[in-house]
Amino acid sequence: MTTRSATRRDLLLSTWGLIGVANLLPYAASGAAAAEPGGTVASLTGSALATAKSVDRLLALGARVNVGDVVQTFDASRLGIALGKTVLRLGPASSLKIESHLIDAGEDIELLNGNMYFEHTATTPRKATIRSPYGLIAVRGTKFLVGTSAKGFGVFVAEGLVEVTGAGTTVRLTPGQGTDIARPGQPPSPPRAWPAPRVRQTLQQTLGSPRLPR
Repeated sequence: MTTRSATRRDLLLSTWGLIGVANLLPYAASGAAAAEPGGTVASLTGSALATAKSVDRLLALGARVNVGDVVQTFDASRLGIALGKTVLRLGPASSLKIESHLIDAGEDIELLNGNMYFEHTATTPRKATIRSPYGLIAVRGTKFLVGTSAKGFGVFVAEGLVEVTGAGTTVRLTPGQGTDIARPGQPPSPPRAWPAPRVRQTLQQTLGSPRLPR
């Protein structure tokens, strides 16, 4: 997290403490009426922000996250967002934008930076689209990891099927396979099985645990 981000968070924390929760209720109610609900905060370690129309709000467990929000975690912070039967888990210093959340069409998410774990908790696969500066991810699966790594940008599938497209090239990943994109504008590498140490390291970085959630 940059010094600017830390200052922004600390300023919000101190300001909210001085204002008091009671004074924020009218604003929260009017903002909630105008925004389209996307999901709720299912888990939170540390601090996280949601930003809409240049207005920041600190997130708490159970808080609503709206379509159009840019959600950001800080260093040593982790955030879980429940979108119906889908859970998005952001790792530290990560951010995403919820473009849409439709029951039939699935989610449209923009991963701006950092790491994310996607899990669809229902028994049927979930359609979703995740965009990033590196490429497009078409989700036809239930559990996968995506985000920055030592090799640039990586995608690993634990369950289901994911298609990764970059620079006009599309690769299809099945369970146990991953791909890397070295930098924006380059194609994804051919699918290959990720070694167990790399999977554990990516899980640790994103979730704070080397094991998949149960």
